[in-house]
Amino acid sequence: ANVATDEMQWNMKFHDFYDCPRDDSMYVTAMAISVNKTTGTDFANGESHNIMISIKNESEVFPGCPPPADPGDPVCLGEGSLQVIVDGTVYDEAGDHRISNNLRIVSHNTYDACSRKWYDYDKGIHLREDEGGIFRRLLGNRQRKLFSTKDPMDFVRNARQYMVAPHLCTDWIERRTRDNNLFEQLGGWSTIYIETPVVSFQVEYRQIRKDKSGVGGGTGLPQDMEVHGLPVYGTQKKCISHVLDAWLTHANPKMRGEKWDGILGETRTLRLNDEGYEVLENRDLLLMGSDVDYEVGSAFGRDFPARDLNLEWRKLLARNSSLLS
Repeated sequence: ANVATDEMQWNMKFHDFYDCPRDDSMYVTAMAISVNKTTGTDFANGESHNIMISIKNESEVFPGCPPPADPGDPVCLGEGSLQVIVDGTVYDEAGDHRISNNLRIVSHNTYDACSRKWYDYDKGIHLREDEGGIFRRLLGNRQRKLFSTKDPMDFVRNARQYMVAPHLCTDWIERRTRDNNLFEQLGGWSTIYIETPVVSFQVEYRQIRKDKSGVGGGTGLPQDMEVHGLPVYGTQKKCISHVLDAWLTHANPKMRGEKWDGILGETRTLRLNDEGYEVLENRDLLLMGSDVDYEVGSAFGRDFPARDLNLEWRKLLARNSSLLS
């Protein structure tokens, strides 16, 4: 559980890519978001949209997808690797998906310069596609608006300041606007915008490829070897993995006023150390429980032990406050 409130719950699934170095092998490959369908509904009783963003096949990076029959037809997200499932319905093509009056999902393919900058973006070696190649592969070569009337390109323009290289993306944005072909963009990287009256998200999908030389010492040769029964990898193979990154970009006043639980939710609460300074690191001080305390029983599960620990902690604080008043 990443964030849990009365209005919304956001869970994430981590996958260990065993062929990758041990210190760089764990990535998010699915996220499940439950959000109120309409303002004032009872989230606790299941009146919600269930949104799943996931990798179709974690063991394969480019599973492929049928090419569009005609120019202007929808294209696959992430070259067939990515899917969005809303209340059981699968959306795996780029487009402006207006699910209901209270849920809109805009998804399109992109490339590295126009992807949102992730926390450690400068440390990775990523599958890149040069600007010219991206253009050749195209078929046929402020204030918050109501999400129902916002133009799809406005999502891209509003996110420009957070991109990896905004100056390199300007021309791409202008071309997509001029030719009105955002959803015809091919590529292995994708961006998804989720808009609801309660909360909004931006999700980035990317693929990482790193040399396996050095893993286990490395053979220094192209081929793999077996030493004393253990695999030692050569340079011919690559560590390839899928990555989902997400940002909670908007929350309505009601949600902002609620208590937030979950790993990210707990960091919203200011915590001070014994000297009275704000705690900025050390998960043992920032979070109430251990990793297992944040595990849910299913993709859209809402109960987890750390939530109960937080509830007891809040009750204790309230009792202490009443005694001091």
